[in-house]
Amino acid sequence: MEYLEFGKKAPDFDGMKWVISAIAKAKVKQYKRTECVYINDKKIVGNDGCRLHILDSELEYPPGLYKVVVNRKDKIVLEKTTAELLDYAAWEKVVPISANYETIEVVYNEEISVAYTKIIRSLEDKYTLRYNYLYDALYGESSFTVHIYKGQELIVCEDNKKKAIIMLLRL
Repeated sequence: MEYLEFGKKAPDFDGMKWVISAIAKAKVKQYKRTECVYINDKKIVGNDGCRLHILDSELEYPPGLYKVVVNRKDKIVLEKTTAELLDYAAWEKVVPISANYETIEVVYNEEISVAYTKIIRSLEDKYTLRYNYLYDALYGESSFTVHIYKGQELIVCEDNKKKAIIMLLRL
């Protein structure tokens, strides 16, 4: 078995914690692959079917699908799996390329509820956003940019190394 281990002082530890926050928890998973992290080139991706977290790493890791074996505040261990990459193979197709969006700059040191309110007020009336998904996407950043795509049911939150795509809920 092939393992990747990250200690608290590892360069991508915080980013990996952030990616892991977007994978399905065992009791809600629909597909076995959604409880894994996908690594390709310098991209680390986590997905639960409703959100996608993408980390741009400065380091290269062996590509593949990795199951999260240990996820503690001081240590992360990933085990390479032989599961098919069906759900992750086309993750890049989810990243919107349209230029039809509204941008909101949010400073995280405001209350997260203030950021959430700004975003909700910018959405069309027929959509809403899961608060906990936004919280996970923005966790730990001092500021970020939110793109609200018109005509698509998603928002994109990003800074210079992280990009979170969150599907909106229809009311």
